[in-house]
Amino acid sequence: MNAPIFQWGTDALRLHITHGEHEPPRLLAVTTADDPDLDPAAYRRAALPVVELAVAGSGRHGTSGKRHVDGLAGQRLRLVTWQQHVEAGVHRLRLDLADHEHGLEVKVHYSIADDAPALHTWVEVGTTESVVLDYVSSLTLSGLGLGRRWEDEFALWQAANPWSGEFRWRRATLAELGLYDVGMVAYDQTGSKNRVCATSTGSWSTSERLPMGILEDLRTGRMLGWQIEHNGAWHYELGDRYDSVYLTASGPAAAEHQWSQRLEPGETFRTAPATVVIGNDLEEVATALTAHRRRIRRPHAEAPIIYNDFLNGLMADPTTARELPLIAAAADLGAEVFCIDAGWYDDEGGGWWDSVGEWKPSVNRFPDGGLAAVIDEIRAAGLRPGLWLEPEVVGVRSPIARSLPDAAFFQRDGQRLTEWGRH
Repeated sequence: MNAPIFQWGTDALRLHITHGEHEPPRLLAVTTADDPDLDPAAYRRAALPVVELAVAGSGRHGTSGKRHVDGLAGQRLRLVTWQQHVEAGVHRLRLDLADHEHGLEVKVHYSIADDAPALHTWVEVGTTESVVLDYVSSLTLSGLGLGRRWEDEFALWQAANPWSGEFRWRRATLAELGLYDVGMVAYDQTGSKNRVCATSTGSWSTSERLPMGILEDLRTGRMLGWQIEHNGAWHYELGDRYDSVYLTASGPAAAEHQWSQRLEPGETFRTAPATVVIGNDLEEVATALTAHRRRIRRPHAEAPIIYNDFLNGLMADPTTARELPLIAAAADLGAEVFCIDAGWYDDEGGGWWDSVGEWKPSVNRFPDGGLAAVIDEIRAAGLRPGLWLEPEVVGVRSPIARSLPDAAFFQRDGQRLTEWGRH
């Protein structure tokens, strides 16, 4: 209870971190300039380590169920040192943690930019011994809604993201989503064993839900928003812990994705980054996230306006006659690139899906000069031509499927992986 506490951050956001000789560093809370002074004693019991970590052969201690908290490996970490500096308007903090007995070395990174009031965080794990990682959190927050009737007074915003129907945001209380205060804290339990979570599998990271969430205080309107910045699998969850709520966010995990990462001495694993913002309404949350996204976006020499003929257009059925009026219209509208999407290689009139793979232009679809003549028309209209390619798949009816060896394809148990007529 007497562990030291230090604060770090900017005028917009402050982190309150406790650490000690016999405990891992814990993030008590993230506060804003408008928040009252933090009472550290109230947050200590619910506080989780700054990183949740699970390794093979070392499970959880203090809870059970499916939750990704209370990992014994994370509890063994101790703070070795920390470094902070400011560079180009970005405030950075790095916590160096270690479990020397088991060979783990962990670096937790936090950053906040002056022009984007957002907490950006990621974790690096190294080792001096062979180890298998089952879970590493990118973000861990606890103590949310402490002292409140959080099951009814806190709501989670999530965005369903079906193909062609994106950004379907909905709000529901934590109780409506199945997370309740079951009264077990009175019996020295951490709480229930339930969680509210969202998971995405594979490289289509927005195929079912956006990798985002917002926790809203329905009484005050205060909001905590987050995003996971990854083009692959991800997971986040909220659960109750000692009369409050925690949030963890990560890339892939063993339980949800059958993921693990073996590290040999000297090797390092880095998590997918995650970002947290705090606002008094949706507009403030959106503004902060937008500023952060624009700041971290990699520089581009140019960002041309591209017209693609697929969605709400030709839907993989291009011909010379159909493309020419679209090319003229795209040029009139100020597009700079005209992309011909799927189907330009299909000579069967609809068989393009499971015959894809050779990438040879269709003869039937483009008479009078072939595809090259259509490309010339694009250039003549002042546009740059583009062609859609999908080289990561080969249709089962493609000659390429017969000519390539099995070793060219992903396999499971000696069989090529096949989905919807494609390897």
